[in-house]
Amino acid sequence: MEFKELPEYAQVIALEALKDLIVQGPVHEKEPAEKLAHAVQVAFVKIFTN
Repeated sequence: MEFKELPEYAQVIALEALKDLIVQGPVHEKEPAEKLAHAVQVAFVKIFTN
């Protein structure tokens, strides 16, 4: 399963979670933000495939 296959509500929750992580954390550079985005994506896909 890919992230784009998740239900829309799950994608919205994942994006809100990513936003919160970026806003609250010391992530101000592109590479760490991309790593965080990937980690959130993987986590949500795993949640919905198990």
